Amino acid sequence: MEPTDFDAELIEAVAANANVCKDFHIPLQSGSDGVLKRMGRKYSAAEFLALADSLKQRFDRPSFSTDIIVGFPGETDAEFQETLELVRKVGFCRLHVFRYSPRAGTPAASYKDQVAPEIAGRRSQQLIKLGHVLAKEFARELIGCNEEMLIEEASTRPGEWVGYGKRYMRIHSSADSGPGSLIRVEITGHWGLDLLARPLV
Repeated sequence: MEPTDFDAELIEAVAANANVCKDFHIPLQSGSDGVLKRMGRKYSAAEFLALADSLKQRFDRPSFSTDIIVGFPGETDAEFQETLELVRKVGFCRLHVFRYSPRAGTPAASYKDQVAPEIAGRRSQQLIKLGHVLAKEFARELIGCNEEMLIEEASTRPGEWVGYGKRYMRIHSSADSGPGSLIRVEITGHWGLDLLARPLV
């Protein structure tokens, strides 16, 4: 969903439905107002942050993922730093990072100030690394939480299964049941970017 699709009525509808996962994929594209304007986006960095804050206030530790384009024509080092700062403030647990590439017929393809591929590449790697740091920070925040886990398949960890919870994070746990089962677990730690858990009786 786009940031502009959210309103108070939608947020309350999600909150009222226990079957809706509390995981929000909201495309940011850039944390710089200058870049967003050149992209033709209809929201500002401050409006995006306000939306994330309102979701955090309404839900218990919701998870956020997003799409970001680096190296959009004219993106300066300062504008890229604005993106890094907003990503930190929101606390995304998953980032989908894309390097801008010109497409024939689009206005941006004709812009004079194209960003050098090596610069876009460095920015991409920097964002990906930040995303991993934030994912681990979010995982640590969930330690001690109870979660409903849908088992999908055997884990690479011996004697455990792997599945997903309502925050759309991979969870590893032992269990008496198998794929397709819903079990209650307590988050006990993290393993890389995944969560570790123990089953609750």
